[in-house]
Order: sequence, then C-alpha cells, then structure tokens
Amino acid sequence: MKIFLSILLFMSLCFGDNFRDGLDAMNTKNYQKAYKIFKSLAEQGNAFAQTNLGLLYEFGNGTEQNCSEAMRLFKLAADKGFAGAQYETGNMYAFGRCAKQDHAEAVKWFRLSAEKGNYEAQYNLGVAYQKGRGVPQDPKEAIKWFKLSANQGFSEAQYNLGMMYIYGQGVAQDHSKAFKLFNLAANQGVLDAQYNLGTMYFFGKGVNVNYEKAAKFWRFAANRGHHVAQFNLGMMYMYGKGVKQDNNEGIRLIKMSAKQGNANAQKILDTMQK
Repeated sequence: MKIFLSILLFMSLCFGDNFRDGLDAMNTKNYQKAYKIFKSLAEQGNAFAQTNLGLLYEFGNGTEQNCSEAMRLFKLAADKGFAGAQYETGNMYAFGRCAKQDHAEAVKWFRLSAEKGNYEAQYNLGVAYQKGRGVPQDPKEAIKWFKLSANQGFSEAQYNLGMMYIYGQGVAQDHSKAFKLFNLAANQGVLDAQYNLGTMYFFGKGVNVNYEKAAKFWRFAANRGHHVAQFNLGMMYMYGKGVKQDNNEGIRLIKMSAKQGNANAQKILDTMQK
C-alpha cells in the first residue's frame, strides 16, 4: 500500500503517534503489533485504519484469516469515501477474493476510487475497459485511465499503455512513445518492459538500432528467467552481435531457454547435435 505524505500528516495529527506506529509495524512485518494498533483506531472510526485492519484479516497477518471481516471493514471505510478501501473492495470483486467474482461490481468500486486519484484503481479500470470486464470493451477509455495511472508513475500502467501504442489500440500507433513508456516501466523492474526494450533496440523500433543496448536489456530479462530473452541473447553470443562472440555462453543461454520449453531454442540444440 502506498500512502501520500499529506494523508500521513493528517492522520498523524488526528490520531497521534499510534497511527505512525501502526504503519511502521506494517512496514517491518510486525503484524501482531499493527493489528492491535489498527484495531483500536478502527473502532474510533478511522477509515484508513479500517482498511489496514481489513488487509490484515484478508491475508491472516497478525490475526486469523477472516474474509468476511475483511470485506466488512473495506466496505465500512469505502462507504465513507476512502479511496484506498474502495480500491480494495473492487479487488475483492474483481478476483473473487472473500466475495463472489463480479466484474461489474468491481468496476463500480474501482471507478469511485479512480476518480479520487488512486492510481492502482485507475490502472484496474483501464484493464476492465481494455478486456471488456464488467464494461463494454473500449480501448480509448482504457487509454484514458492508463494515462492517468502512468502519469503518477505506476509501472504496470506504463507498460500496458506502451503495449497499446505498439499495436495502435485506442490510439495511433507510435513506437517512440511506446519506447519511452517501456523505459519508465523497465526502470521500475517490469520484466516484459525490459524484454521489449531489448527488442526495440535490436530492430530499431522507436529508437535507433543498438545491438549493445539490445543485449543489455535482454540480459536483464534473461537473468530473471525470461526464456525468449535467454534465447535471443544466446544467439547474439553465438554470432557476436552486440557482444563478444562466445559459443559456450551462447549454448548455456539457449539451454536455459530450452529447459523452459522454448521451441526455437530446442531446435537449435537439436541441430547442434546432428
């Protein structure tokens, strides 16, 4: 859960050090302490504490797991207009956690939260419009919500928005914009964004061809288990493209890719054995 400084300041002024102690306990995974603090604050009507207490009940941290109590607390805080609780309520319905899956109901709560600026809710609302879950499929509306979320720095929204620019879904195709968005997402560790940057550098899509940088980003992805990146980087080592030729390193990477079921990697290995 990400918290704005203004909210922290306001809550601290209203509820004193206990509120900050509860946050510190959550951040250090001292869930039993967090439970005691947030339970006390929740009973005083603190919507933020009710939401955090709901999360503790949902995942069974610091207390026994209790889905119905989690949902009750989320809705209690959501009905007060707290964006974080509205987002969590939407998640419950979207993924069928502690509630029967209901995409239309999820959209209702995501929209309430998104309109208050919650970037995770904005992202999920974008996904709903992109996939047609709970609302008619509408790429342009998906773009709108992804942009709002991406502009707040949410990496998943940056990646999804980049993909829509790649394929021209709801927006004019623009590889340069896609490249910039993938770069933002990759810097935050999004695996597929790192892979896509390597591909764009290799083929010169949205950026000038640069085999060294292609190898760099495919290496990032390969080291995290991306089997296509492993195969591509392996082939670069085999041909000495963007890296110093090294057949042993190339074969090692291709074998790693094949172990994950990459058919192209397996074909190369089969050919080598003939």
